[in-house]
Amino acid sequence: LSTLKGLGETLTVHVTSTIWDKQFRLAVVASSLPADYPFEESEFCGKNVNVEGTICGKVWSELLYQLVQLSNTCDIGTIANELPLVEQIPVLHRLDHSIHSMRIWAANKARSLCTDWNMMMFFKVVHSDIGLCLEQLQYIRVPELSADDPLEVQVQVCVALREKLVSEIKENIIKLKATCTECIDVLAAVCRTTSLASLTLCFPYFKHWQTEVLQERSNEYVAYFFNQIYLPVIQATKDIEILKLTLKIICEAWLDHIYMKKTKFSSAGALNLLKDFDGVAEWINACEALDERLRETLSHHEVLRMCEGVGKLLLRKPEETISILPSPSKAGKKSDETADEKAPLPPEMFVPNQKRWLELRARDRRAVNLNCLCLCAGMDVY
Repeated sequence: LSTLKGLGETLTVHVTSTIWDKQFRLAVVASSLPADYPFEESEFCGKNVNVEGTICGKVWSELLYQLVQLSNTCDIGTIANELPLVEQIPVLHRLDHSIHSMRIWAANKARSLCTDWNMMMFFKVVHSDIGLCLEQLQYIRVPELSADDPLEVQVQVCVALREKLVSEIKENIIKLKATCTECIDVLAAVCRTTSLASLTLCFPYFKHWQTEVLQERSNEYVAYFFNQIYLPVIQATKDIEILKLTLKIICEAWLDHIYMKKTKFSSAGALNLLKDFDGVAEWINACEALDERLRETLSHHEVLRMCEGVGKLLLRKPEETISILPSPSKAGKKSDETADEKAPLPPEMFVPNQKRWLELRARDRRAVNLNCLCLCAGMDVY
């Protein structure tokens, strides 16, 4: 009887290893190919055509599904000496390794896709693929076991080894959940770098901002810039927190680009920049990929108030103070307002380190010309 039991365990472990080897090899090969590479000959690809995510992510999900099902068939009770622990331990070991490998693939693939600014595939990996794998893992059953008979040394060893593998699996599942947040952090860093690089190519030259000509609407570079950077994110995800985060990063990179280039603004140039900032809300409201709720939220984002504040700071004189109180013209209207209503803060108050923006005011051309005339007149008299 023991010989037949040992033969059965050997055959089971062999079948398990063969199934895992085949599926894991397919997953490893898929990991080295583009995330949307079509696996026409894969049976799993045909069965899950309606599931969101990349083909490679579905292969990883199927691998985890098979291992979870094999592990669950071994957990049919809590009495250790009645369970096929010898068969379950290889399955748990492969499950632990597969979760770790899938997590490494998802993190590296997301970073690569983010660098290429392929937002559609990036969010498929980060949201769909990782979510699909976590969904398979939530069905695993690993109850605690105990070896009651101290004389059964093999059972005690198997229980201890199983407990160690289960703890490692749970730890890898936690790390897999945290991978989504790590990928979003990568997105934030790459978004800033990509925004600055795009602005280097499309932002107007210095002379454009020292003009005395007022433009009627926002400059063309605003729509181009947001079509290149923000539109792919909007088309790939409807997560409002991510959309707010990327909009904040894009606008802050815009302001950083202006300040790092030390661009000087005339009064007309500052007014033109204000119109460009206003063009962001217009672009958002005209974006067909956003629904009404998202348009309303994004077009009133706090970072747009900060941009407006920068534009108005460029219209002020260096010695001019900024009051947080409502203007006198609005004081008379306060009697008609309810006591609960508060006057909104001026947009300048949303700008940190306000004084540095006052350095970007260009000198008045008429004052410069007057000084030149006075100097010339003095030279003639002399």
